[in-house]
Amino acid sequence: MRSEAETLLLDAMIYHRCIIQIVRHVRVSGNPRFDNASIGIHGRAVATAMTELSLSEQAYGQLRRMIVRLDFAPGDVLREEALQETLGMSRTPIREACQKLALSGLVEQLPRRGVFVRQPGPVELIEMFEVMAELEASCARLAAMRITDAALDEMRAANARCKAAVNAKDPVAYYKENETFHHILYRQAGNGFLEQECLRLHRRLKPFRRSQLRVRGRMGQSMQEHE
Repeated sequence: MRSEAETLLLDAMIYHRCIIQIVRHVRVSGNPRFDNASIGIHGRAVATAMTELSLSEQAYGQLRRMIVRLDFAPGDVLREEALQETLGMSRTPIREACQKLALSGLVEQLPRRGVFVRQPGPVELIEMFEVMAELEASCARLAAMRITDAALDEMRAANARCKAAVNAKDPVAYYKENETFHHILYRQAGNGFLEQECLRLHRRLKPFRRSQLRVRGRMGQSMQEHE
């Protein structure tokens, strides 16, 4: 679910693209009047802009999930033609999605070479985990003052399921319940900006969080951090 800020930003982006479409029509047709015919044209421009933006978001979401699932290895090239076939989309939303992925740090765009799945180096990865730890500590401090009774019960239930996964030596189940636990924590901090920053970095670290749980003793260590 989008936050209110994200929804407002998306609305603003749609509005901006619609205005561009309308201005282009006025320049081409030379008709600045909004009679019934021109309103129909503007309406189609609005619909086109909204559809393109929606496809761009879909492409971004699908590619981000594929990268997080390690469907692409670090260093792999994201080829437009192959992505068009895989996602069933045209070039424009895929290019826009790749630009957004580059801003999030998941890929790197190199002029005249293409788009590559980005692998952070050891130092950068350590720094990212350090920042994640500090953000989560802030969430815990704020949530201690603001968490609701219902949310506290949800966290206890998620924690119990984490313990069951540790006992069953099931890293997949543990990862799922651990993610639920942390998302409740972020939300209950009561600070929308902090929550979004935590979610953004959490998504960026997802492949590494998932793989580290397969290291011997790591699930138990993670469980102790909950306590």
